[in-house]
Amino acid sequence: MDWLAFFGSILGGLIGGLCTFLGVRLTLKHEREKEFKEIQRKAVEDKPRLEVIKYLDFEATKSSKKINNDCNVLFLSINRFDDSDGIPRFYYNEKSLDLKNLAFVEYSFKNTGKTEIDDVCITTNLQRNTAVFELERRDIYITENLLNYEVWANKRYIKPGQEIKIRVYYFKEEVIGSMISYPLTIWLHDINGRYWEQNFGSPNNDVEISRLSNRKTFRDHTNIDTAIDCFKNPYLW
Repeated sequence: MDWLAFFGSILGGLIGGLCTFLGVRLTLKHEREKEFKEIQRKAVEDKPRLEVIKYLDFEATKSSKKINNDCNVLFLSINRFDDSDGIPRFYYNEKSLDLKNLAFVEYSFKNTGKTEIDDVCITTNLQRNTAVFELERRDIYITENLLNYEVWANKRYIKPGQEIKIRVYYFKEEVIGSMISYPLTIWLHDINGRYWEQNFGSPNNDVEISRLSNRKTFRDHTNIDTAIDCFKNPYLW
């Protein structure tokens, strides 16, 4: 019965080889997971973070006329949505076209983290009721009845210790956010390609510590096409 011993040895070798293969694969998987966790831990330890070092409220800024900041955000209520002719249109208070009808708060932020920030973006957390625009382009968005959820700062590559100045403008007759904890989010896109988010309590000066996020979450947060579907079918919100 030598053939039984022969095939038995082959089968045993195959089983032994398979076990070795699976063991090596599991070891490599464990090492990759361990390495990934260490990279993530290090990223969080060295994360970028914007902290408020100077804050000017509505009273302190009411006499200021110059617009010379790194980011000027206009935060407006969506008064009405209409797509009766198949074209989605969003309506805002047209009085906000006149700077005299706007008030703003101003923030000086410092990157107190250990990683350089590539880009800074401000978004609304109230997609169903509000929109945000670059102040300088508000006429386009308002007169063309467009929707927008993100405003990018002009200043880029903010190294640790460097500052960025941001203003948030409001229509005087409706200062949104006064009764809402965090109506906005500050998104940080660092030079390593990671996304970080900080809840932003404007018009107050409350800003949460940055937390690790990702591009998908950012895009989901700012996707206009998805929002339009929700406006058309409110049950989707």
